[in-house]
Amino acid sequence: MTDYIHRFAESEYEVLSQIMRMVLVSGPRQCGKTTIMRKLLKSAAASVSMDKVSEQQTAASDPAGYLNDLRRRSQSITIDEFQRVPSLVGELKYLADEDPTPGHIILSASINYLLQPSVNESLAGRIGEVRLRTLTQAEICGKTPSFLDQVTSADFGGDLSVNECSKPTVLEKALVGGYPAVQGMASSLRKRWFSHYLKKRVAPDLAEVSGARRDDLVEKVIGRLGSMSGRNMNISDLAREFREDRRRVKACVQGLKALYLMDEVPSWTKKVFDRATTASNWYVTDTGLMSHVLGYTDYEKMREKTTKSGKDASVHIGNLVETFVYTQLVAEVERQQDWKLYHLRLAQRQEIDFLLENDQGDFIAIEVKASETFHPDDAKNIIWFMEKMPQRTVHGIVLYCGQRVRWLGQGVYAVPIAKLWL
Repeated sequence: MTDYIHRFAESEYEVLSQIMRMVLVSGPRQCGKTTIMRKLLKSAAASVSMDKVSEQQTAASDPAGYLNDLRRRSQSITIDEFQRVPSLVGELKYLADEDPTPGHIILSASINYLLQPSVNESLAGRIGEVRLRTLTQAEICGKTPSFLDQVTSADFGGDLSVNECSKPTVLEKALVGGYPAVQGMASSLRKRWFSHYLKKRVAPDLAEVSGARRDDLVEKVIGRLGSMSGRNMNISDLAREFREDRRRVKACVQGLKALYLMDEVPSWTKKVFDRATTASNWYVTDTGLMSHVLGYTDYEKMREKTTKSGKDASVHIGNLVETFVYTQLVAEVERQQDWKLYHLRLAQRQEIDFLLENDQGDFIAIEVKASETFHPDDAKNIIWFMEKMPQRTVHGIVLYCGQRVRWLGQGVYAVPIAKLWL
C-alpha cells in the first residue's frame, strides 16, 4: 500500500502537540507509527530510531549527552521506539522541564514503557499519548466515523446493499484486519507476512517484556492469542493447560497488553446489580492477526473448515465478528473521548457485549450477532438493562451482518455492522 491513508489519530496529535511538551505515538509494531510521524513532523526535526543497534548503544552509554547532541542539531527532536533505551526516560523528563515549548519532543513506542520493569520513572504531566491502532474500515474508506452520533440521534440512514454488508463481507474484512502492509495482499502472502511478524517481531518483544526465559512458553501464549479474544482471562486455567507456572503465564499475557496486541475492556459494575462479574474482557487489537493465529486466512477455506468443525468453529466466528466490531468501535470511542467502553456480565447469564457510558450518565448498549438475520430476542438483555436503569437514557443496538435498519421496539434498533464505517 503506497498511498498515505489519513489516520484519525492525526487530530489528537495536532491538539496534543500544541499543549504538551512531549507527544507519544504508541501502538503495535507495523501499525503505521513511523509513517504518521514522518507525515506530521516538522521537516527540521532531528529524527532517530532506537531500532538501530548503533543508536541504542550510543544513547544507552550517555543518555544526557546523546539528547543534548540532538538538541544542538534541532530544537525539535523525534525518537522512534524510544522505550528500547529505558535510561532515556529520566533525561527526557529533565529536557522537557528545561524547555516547556509544546510539541518539541515527539516519541513513538511499540511497548508500553510504563510496563517495562527497567523503567522506574514516569513522564506524567509532561507527555500526551496518541494511541495509533491498525487501520479501521472507516480510515480505509476515507470516511469520518459517525456511528455514535447516529446512535444518539437514532438516525442511521437507509438500508445497505448486500455488497455493502453481508456475513461474507464482514468476515472477509475481519480476515484481513488493519495492518497497512497486508491491505490488498493475497491470502497466501498475508499468511507468510503474519508468520514472519509473529516470529521476528512479536515473539522477541514478548520474551523481553515478560521476562520469559523459554521460547516454548512464548509460543504457547501466542498460539492461544486468537481464542482468548472476547473473553475473560483465566490465568490459572491457562497455566494448568500449559503446565506452566502461573506467574510466568500472567507475565506473558500482560506482555501482550504491553505490546498493544491485546486490550482489556473493564466490567461495568454498580451496586444496582447483584453478582456482576468484575473480570475484564480481553480483545485482540487486530482481527487479521487473530484470524492468522486461529488458522483462518481465506474466506472460502474458512467456510469449508467451519462446516467440518461444527460448534467450536461457529464460536470462533462469533468471537471474530465481535472482536472486529470492537476494533472499529474502540477507535471511534478514543477519537470522540465522550464515552467510556465497558462490558457487562452477570452470574445469571445476562450479558451485554459493549456498554458505553458518558459523563451525563447516558448509555449505549450493544449486542453483536454474526448472522445476517435478527430476532427480537436478540435485544432481551438490552431491554433487561433498560428496565434496571429506568432513570437513565439507554440507546440499544443489535449489530448484525445483514443490510436492514429496523426498530425492534423499546428503544432498540437492529443495525448493519457496516454502519460503523458507511
